[in-house]
Amino acid sequence: MRYKCENCGANRGLAKYKTGEWCFSCNKFLPIKNLELNTSNLLEELKYNPTDLNLIELPLKAFLWLQKYYISNCKLEDIKWSNSYNRICFSFGNNLTSHYLRSIIETDRNKWLLLEKEEKNIFNIQKHGFNELVIVEDPISAIRVSDFVDVVALGGTNFNSPLLVTLFLNYKKLTIWLDGDRAGQTASDKFRKHFKLLKPIKLIKTKKDPKNHTPTEMEEILNDRIDFIKSTIH
Repeated sequence: MRYKCENCGANRGLAKYKTGEWCFSCNKFLPIKNLELNTSNLLEELKYNPTDLNLIELPLKAFLWLQKYYISNCKLEDIKWSNSYNRICFSFGNNLTSHYLRSIIETDRNKWLLLEKEEKNIFNIQKHGFNELVIVEDPISAIRVSDFVDVVALGGTNFNSPLLVTLFLNYKKLTIWLDGDRAGQTASDKFRKHFKLLKPIKLIKTKKDPKNHTPTEMEEILNDRIDFIKSTIH
């Protein structure tokens, strides 16, 4: 159920969660007093209702925003715009069960939201065979990396989904390439330590997130150009 937002006046913009109140119109989040914001809790509270998405073709503003990550027309088949959430929608599973919603407003507190049916899915792109799988954080990085190798997006830095182990067993080698911030770098080390007995794991650390690299840079990094990787690392 949606309520009127006192901040922007949107009649059905305000949603109430255990962590606080979030307006999908003005993107204002008001946490419950003395409760630290936990994005994962907020994601879990979003209830699945596909009619609420109100998906349309990408507006120009969203298309231009994606272009800065080198995502063009040829890759937009499953990327839509949600009028209800005012976000880009990346659908996966069977395109009806799970959706990552990304704000194009960089000042938003919660840039990513997850809307998911009861059954769990993972954002996985398979089109190159079972030699190597790259693990990244978000769908945008996954779409970019999928030009070169199979990829799965964790949806953050959490790698506790049992579906991941089943997927990993299909591949000869795993490569972990998370975002360049401190959380991503720390999670990369934990990931390799956690799964090192399961499969050989290559670790890639760069200053920039995978999605921020040009296609040429990405190809060089993924092709084990150690000299190039070192030039981009912290």
